[in-house]
Amino acid sequence: MPTTSWLKQNIIDWLILHDVELPCVDKKGKKVTNFNQLTKAFLIELSKSKPVSPKYVINQLAESCGKDIKVLWLPPAHCEFNAIELI
Repeated sequence: MPTTSWLKQNIIDWLILHDVELPCVDKKGKKVTNFNQLTKAFLIELSKSKPVSPKYVINQLAESCGKDIKVLWLPPAHCEFNAIELI
């Protein structure tokens, strides 16, 4: 997800990659023909309309192998669930 530390062009590239639609008008009511006419803050607002959850490689590998494998995500450094913490 884009943040304020991103460059404006990187935010625009992210919006295009994730198929976020260009609004017809901006906050001031001006007609918009491309993303470059919008402010950085408005672009970040647009990116929040299409949240993206992370895709982990281990989940993709488990799904692609064709077997019934489930990945169990444990909380990090949990003393009861992670055996290394008991040691």
